Amino acid sequence: MLGLFAVAVVTLTGFTFWELRVPTPMLELRLFRRRTFAAANVAVATVDIAMMGAAFLLVIFLVGVLDWTELRAAFAITPMPLTGLLLAPFVGRLVDRVGPRPLVILGALASAGGLYSLASIGLTTTAGDVAWRMALVGAGFGLSLPSLMAAGMSTLPEHMRGVGSGALNTARQLGFVFGVAILVAVFSHTATTAAHGAAAEATLMVKGQTLLPQDLKQAMLLRVDAAGKIDVSKGITEISKLGNPTAGAPQPPPGTLEAYVMDLATDRLKYIFRSWVVDAFDWPLFVAAIAALLAIGPGLLLGGRLPPESSYLGKANREGDGTAATAGGAGAAGSD
Repeated sequence: MLGLFAVAVVTLTGFTFWELRVPTPMLELRLFRRRTFAAANVAVATVDIAMMGAAFLLVIFLVGVLDWTELRAAFAITPMPLTGLLLAPFVGRLVDRVGPRPLVILGALASAGGLYSLASIGLTTTAGDVAWRMALVGAGFGLSLPSLMAAGMSTLPEHMRGVGSGALNTARQLGFVFGVAILVAVFSHTATTAAHGAAAEATLMVKGQTLLPQDLKQAMLLRVDAAGKIDVSKGITEISKLGNPTAGAPQPPPGTLEAYVMDLATDRLKYIFRSWVVDAFDWPLFVAAIAALLAIGPGLLLGGRLPPESSYLGKANREGDGTAATAGGAGAAGSD
């Protein structure tokens, strides 16, 4: 990882040096001198850090901890993109009326609120509990992302809008990548701490089982200790093992007192480990909420209402009456 970071620093430095010197750069870095364009790129990246990182972790939680099927988890998170899709046509007109700034701020607050509320879900969570929270998150993203894209593009001259669109979409992709990397790193730390804590609590519980034979207790303790050392960064399969930490332990004869006590102890161990792991998802979701709120800073730097030639209605009028598009390029070039 350190080697890859070193390569990234060198190649990014070389790319920046080259793009600033060639007469026809692939990415015109001087566009970032425009305050609104630069702010839109930063805000888009922070919004997508929150969106992709949280969606990725939520699927891990639903499948790995709650033992849902992948299909059920998919249906539970579908309200996020669906809400954004339904809002998109109305957001374009709202941007024309009030400008992008208030919509970006409102969207960031809604997304952060939804992500923060996701931290309260637990072992008894239903699909409906997840769905309404994801709908709130999706509403926030549906308000902020189209507004940011419109604001960023409105500052560019006509002939640079292809490059500007590419830059904004690159910022989105970087947000996706950083979102998964950052939130998974946070989760790896909190989940490892949770596994250790669960193992310590479970060890005390097993040792207190006076009705279990010593050989069964020892077998359970060995598996509890192994569960406490699971590397959660290896994926859902490893996380799922925390839900049944004594799997494979020897079983006493059915119908005996030892079998009954063993079943009770196993259920208690599952609850201990799952409860600790559920809490491990809190901080990653809090970080995602903070990332969503970070869009407010650059959002405040956006301009007011878009120039008429860059607005949703302005474009529709131009297409309807056949007026020259060059006026839109000139107007956008002079605005910020």
